[in-house]
Amino acid sequence: DNNINTKPKNTYSNDPEHHLLDSCVNLSDINISNHNYQSIFNRIEKFYNEIKSNPWQLERFNQLYKEKFNESNDPTLITFDPMFYSTAQLTLQNFLKLNSIINDTKHFQQIGKFNDIDLKLISMINEFLKSINQIIIYFTSTKKLNFIYIIFTILSIEKQLIEMIDNCKKNNNNLTNTLNEIKSNVKIYKDILLKDETNLLALFCCPATLFDRELLEYVFQRVSLSELVNIIGSTFR
Repeated sequence: DNNINTKPKNTYSNDPEHHLLDSCVNLSDINISNHNYQSIFNRIEKFYNEIKSNPWQLERFNQLYKEKFNESNDPTLITFDPMFYSTAQLTLQNFLKLNSIINDTKHFQQIGKFNDIDLKLISMINEFLKSINQIIIYFTSTKKLNFIYIIFTILSIEKQLIEMIDNCKKNNNNLTNTLNEIKSNVKIYKDILLKDETNLLALFCCPATLFDRELLEYVFQRVSLSELVNIIGSTFR
């Protein structure tokens, strides 16, 4: 038996937002270990299993955790469960928190070795999931006028994906291919939305749009507010 806590996968969080995310996103058909390459989530889980399999290593890990975070309890580890989508970001966030301890224990790792590129990748995916989760929570809320941010949000996601692809294309072809597929799907929805005049009006009503010259030129092919007002006005007369 071991003394490290692995959160039960059906009681990992009492946060209503996490339950909301789980009800909106279904990843139950994903098998993180059934790939030609090891996913980050699978590697994290293997690392935790390795720690737990060695009593001396486990004791050292728990001790470092308590010293680092001034805690009296052993660390609680979170692993990704496809049945609960929100565990994706929770897993990465928890792993990054434990990073300093992991660095201290890496000299006895046999399986779960994480280099600087891996940690950069984990941080990047964590930030992307954080953005996506905030978007899901926002658009499933009862806030009025949230529809005006739809196109702005899609364009922001596309921009973030482009940056992620640029950052990881030299180091991870599998992730790059996956991100390119996601970007292609985002572009399809973006093109559909941009053809709808109501969505263009909504975008024009989004305050952030009016201060983004690059976005205005991309969507409306001009940046002059007076010209934009005339275009929007003539479209809906």
